[in-house]
Amino acid sequence: MINLVYTINDDCGLDGLLTQQQMADRVHSRFISVIWEQKPPTLLKALMLIEDTLRKELEKVTITDAIADRSHRQQNSPQSNKPKHSVEDRSSSSPKQSKEPTCVFCGKHPLSYKCTAITSPKDRREKLRGKAICHCCFSTAHTTNECKRKCPNCSGQHHWAQCDKPKSTSVNVNVSSVPIPAVETEGSRSFNPSVSTLTVNTEPSFEQKLERLFSVDPFITNPNIDAHRASMAYIHLDHGSQATLITRNLVDRLALVPIEQRKMSIRGLHDKHTRPSLHDIVKIDIVTNRGKYSVEAVVHEGSSVNSISTHPLYDKDLSVIQSIIGTVPNRFSNFVSVETDLLLSVTDTKELLENSKETKLPSGCRLFESPIGPIVVGSSRAGSRSFNPSVSTLTVN
Repeated sequence: MINLVYTINDDCGLDGLLTQQQMADRVHSRFISVIWEQKPPTLLKALMLIEDTLRKELEKVTITDAIADRSHRQQNSPQSNKPKHSVEDRSSSSPKQSKEPTCVFCGKHPLSYKCTAITSPKDRREKLRGKAICHCCFSTAHTTNECKRKCPNCSGQHHWAQCDKPKSTSVNVNVSSVPIPAVETEGSRSFNPSVSTLTVNTEPSFEQKLERLFSVDPFITNPNIDAHRASMAYIHLDHGSQATLITRNLVDRLALVPIEQRKMSIRGLHDKHTRPSLHDIVKIDIVTNRGKYSVEAVVHEGSSVNSISTHPLYDKDLSVIQSIIGTVPNRFSNFVSVETDLLLSVTDTKELLENSKETKLPSGCRLFESPIGPIVVGSSRAGSRSFNPSVSTLTVN
């Protein structure tokens, strides 16, 4: 378990449900009561608590064995003929010969990371100077250079209780599975990296009828008129994303040049949590019937942001669409599976859908006549809509 804890880092997505279930299956039952009593707020803190308990047990065994070995060497020949368990019984029965681990900083309590006497990271580092313990995990079994564990905050070679670097800003991206047809005005558009969002998002189940998402395929252009680059792109208009994402593939097709770089982490995309790193920021223009709409987007390293699959609409729906807009796009009359090039944030989504004419189709879906083309969203299933736990999004601000 100690080796398992050493190899755990922030890349693993420790607070994901799947990871928690896998870890719970591997944790010994005797630690359940320890976790229940301490009630750590996160899985990482729970693992640290288990590690600290194991470290204390290891130190206790090491000290007991050392005392037993020294006592054995000091015995004379007649005494050495006695059974070995008699020496072990004497050493284990003496309370003065066993030493409980204490805080490496102040020595007044058993849990070092809960030290309240010495709280400054600088003072804590000074206290550890000269001590024969690992500075990454406070273990006496190996040196700092031999330890595989890194600080989860900055990846430095020290324990997180000594880290003095501020936590990196996170941009939380929620790829929602259920469309929310909200078209209210949002006000001025700005990139906000401080919005905190917790998302529970799973893959959609492919039943006979699927939820149709806000997706469309307009033309995207490079704002630099000298580039003369334009390309059709598949767009997912998302009502939960806090930032607009663009694939590296589309960036290369449009020959876009980054306008800046920002350090951020992305959460909620494919149930992954990326470590804080520098991401390119680019500007693009979306061609609409109102002119060009300018967007700032975070570059996603990949060929697609997510996948969208839709079944053909009912004939009655297609007839209504034909009568309203005069044509039926191919994506409405055929099965379509696409890899999206661009995921629009909630702010850009609301601005592009503002004042769009909405029509309810016979199947229950809704047709939006948006500036970037017709969009059909919702469910075509008849009768009352039941909650499908495999297609759900929970957002907590």
